[in-house]
Amino acid sequence: MPSPGSCWHWVLALASAGGGIADFLRISGGLAVFAAIVFGVRKPAYAWLLRRQAHEGELSDMAFAAMLIGLFACAMVAEWLHLHATVGAFMVGICLPRDDRLLHALEARIKPLAVVVLLPVFFALAGLGTSADAFAGAGLGALALILAVAMLGKIVGGAAGARMAGHDWRDSLATGSLMKARGLMELIVIKIGQDAGLIGPALFTMLLVMALVTTAATGPLLSLLAARRAAAPQVGSRS
Repeated sequence: MPSPGSCWHWVLALASAGGGIADFLRISGGLAVFAAIVFGVRKPAYAWLLRRQAHEGELSDMAFAAMLIGLFACAMVAEWLHLHATVGAFMVGICLPRDDRLLHALEARIKPLAVVVLLPVFFALAGLGTSADAFAGAGLGALALILAVAMLGKIVGGAAGARMAGHDWRDSLATGSLMKARGLMELIVIKIGQDAGLIGPALFTMLLVMALVTTAATGPLLSLLAARRAAAPQVGSRS
């Protein structure tokens, strides 16, 4: 079954239930059956296939084709359930065996196509969904509030957790800074939210800017913390 962190599946089911509780129950039931098939049938099937077709971490053409066909099939079923195709792809990903060799083999085959072709298309589609009116009126104030909550919430929460684990303040703040970086997954989630009608163009634009700013700010923050750590012994020696 989907992990607790994937509760956005049920949010999409609720958003897609235009006909009320009956549609929601139908979509939720379909999602539960879909998850049971993926984890009860597809997961052991993938494990068996990879044992036979992935020797020393190298994927055979048959195994790679089977994984892609399964990916597209699950994406199609998710769309048929009135969810997003990404839901099907996500479930395929979490049902794969946890093997670093498999990860590296998939990355070697998929990453060039994904980075060179698909990623620019995704950013272009995301850009088409933005609105120039998002920053009119109170929009700038709303964006500032979103940025403040997004940055402080992650930095403070991550730093507090690292501090309670026994790390010093600089390492704790560095942990919080790393947690602050949203990356591509945040962009995918907000794009799904926009496609499902959960957020409008204005809020999508603000969340997109937030994801880009919080991710881009991670490097400078870590460099600043590293520079202060390097300067700390010199300050202590002068005192």
